[in-house]
Amino acid sequence: NREVSTVLGSELRVPVFNRAIGGNRLTGDGGMDDRWSTDISVLKHRCHSVVIQGGINDIANGVPLSACQAAIQSMTAKAQADGFKRVYYLNCTPTESIRAVPAQEANRKALNAWLASTYGPAACDIASIVTDSVTGDRLHSGAYGSDGIHYGGHAKTAVAAHIARALDWS
Repeated sequence: NREVSTVLGSELRVPVFNRAIGGNRLTGDGGMDDRWSTDISVLKHRCHSVVIQGGINDIANGVPLSACQAAIQSMTAKAQADGFKRVYYLNCTPTESIRAVPAQEANRKALNAWLASTYGPAACDIASIVTDSVTGDRLHSGAYGSDGIHYGGHAKTAVAAHIARALDWS
């Protein structure tokens, strides 16, 4: 989602550093939590906020919901220890492969609900921007759905604009 970070930076008129790796997970060796010190801590003197987005690849690979939650809580603690003023969370958008496995889709929705209930206004619902309102469990068709897994260009712009408006960047 490099385009999301580019548009977000433009919307906020600040540099946005994207440390995402396609296909990466929250958990495990080389996962987001594991890479925190090399990818995020080094930015603490240049940034006041950090955004955590992940979990969909964990869910797709059968990682238990509790492990995803533990990794997010671990990264939250690291962000606080690093002195970030704000920690934000983006929820998981639907995918066709997750949708095809009811237990995984239930975990995606449960993770999203947990983020909202645990982190309140710091949790940003980007899934609602790209989810088909009729089915509720797949990407919106047309410009919003590219391959059933990743949302396309127009949706990335809409997601970035939503993140800029929905969260407190002051």
